[in-house]
Amino acid sequence: MTKLSKNILDKIKKDKIKPIPRWQFISLHILLWAAYLLAIAFGALAFSVIFRLIGGVQWEMVRLAGKGPVHGFILVLPYLWLIILGVVLFLAGKLFEKTKKGYQFKHVVVVLSSVAISLILGMMFYFAGVGHSVENSLTEKVGPYAEWRDSRDKFLVVPDNGVLVGRVLDIKPKEELMIIDFMRTKWVVDISEAFSVDNFQPQIGRPVGLAGEKISDDEFKADKIFPFRPPKQRKILNPLKK
Repeated sequence: MTKLSKNILDKIKKDKIKPIPRWQFISLHILLWAAYLLAIAFGALAFSVIFRLIGGVQWEMVRLAGKGPVHGFILVLPYLWLIILGVVLFLAGKLFEKTKKGYQFKHVVVVLSSVAISLILGMMFYFAGVGHSVENSLTEKVGPYAEWRDSRDKFLVVPDNGVLVGRVLDIKPKEELMIIDFMRTKWVVDISEAFSVDNFQPQIGRPVGLAGEKISDDEFKADKIFPFRPPKQRKILNPLKK
């Protein structure tokens, strides 16, 4: 018996260390895998919501509000969900490394694999409408989340740049809208010559996007009317394309 082996045996006897029963080891292993898969699923869900938030943006409005496509794209990124995604995938990597053979893989391989799996599943969730359902439910039922959505969209309230976003308070069909923007300012909007994108029809209580010209501190003349936060997922457009 080597000196190292003797020291190990002595320590086991001294500390009265007992081996973990096989069933406990297997149960722990199953729980680790379940937690890992759950983290991957949450990552996929986060990806689907991110696709929803980015895919539902009217890039013409973003370009005008941000005075350029690149700056506008940076402003519109859903940082809250990106943080959630990062935390979930970090936990997924740590959980995988604790599985039976997880230690054999390099950390970067584990992280990239987790991201790839969540990304693929997230795209599937997005096209299945899962991201849309989750995001809309959070907006309607969770007050702080709805406030975050409104605060995120405040950068689109730039009437001096010809962009305005708000909720419809009143409608005179083909004549004017009354809206309240996300900065809590009320506007009378002339829509008599406005083009409605995708044949969108504004509805009272629903958000609307407008591109045009500021007439006064509470008057706006719209050239285009956009469906803001559309009810269905749309194809993800290139944010740099004019």
